Amino acid sequence: MYANFLRGDRPRYFQCNQAIHEALFSAAGNAALDAMARSLQMRLRRARYTASSDAQGERWREAMREHELILDALRRRDGAAIATVLFAHLRSTRDAILRQIPE
Repeated sequence: MYANFLRGDRPRYFQCNQAIHEALFSAAGNAALDAMARSLQMRLRRARYTASSDAQGERWREAMREHELILDALRRRDGAAIATVLFAHLRSTRDAILRQIPE
């Protein structure tokens, strides 16, 4: 994912990002959660992609930084940190999506 970010290859970055999300949901071992998450991901895919496509690319850079923090917390197996950075990431993504909606 990071290599795609560095190359500026947004479509491949996003494909990789989606695959990571799907793998995380599957890893939870909860079939109901996995099915619900996949359904929501399909519905939100366009909005999430659009949100990361701001003209200056700031949201994309911000999302990459958030992903690095998430990965670091996962590596450390720090559940509290994972929760904190995931919540911040979701909030930032939500805000970016809302900015894309015309008033």
